Amino acid sequence: MTKNDGNNAEWSYNHLSNMGPSSWKYLCSAYSKCGGKSQSPINIVNKDVLTNLSLPKLQLSYSEVDVDVEYNNHTYQFNVEGDNILKLNGPPPEATTLVSTLDC
Repeated sequence: MTKNDGNNAEWSYNHLSNMGPSSWKYLCSAYSKCGGKSQSPINIVNKDVLTNLSLPKLQLSYSEVDVDVEYNNHTYQFNVEGDNILKLNGPPPEATTLVSTLDC
């Protein structure tokens, strides 16, 4: 496999592909730190999830907007405009994020 020295390269979630997760760190220099234990994709097994009920709930603030949908060979990307906010409250750090893209 030849490494692309650009800032991005085609990749895949397909574990059988030579562009799959086990190859990400070799695809281009920008992906060199991929291949650890914390990168996407991760397998969250519902029965193993621990719930902390003392954490505050997510606050979502959104309005009706036009959405541009595109498929980029590995995910559907929903590009949205407007002031759509995801706010995480609770123990520091608190975070407020303007949502502009959703991937499915």
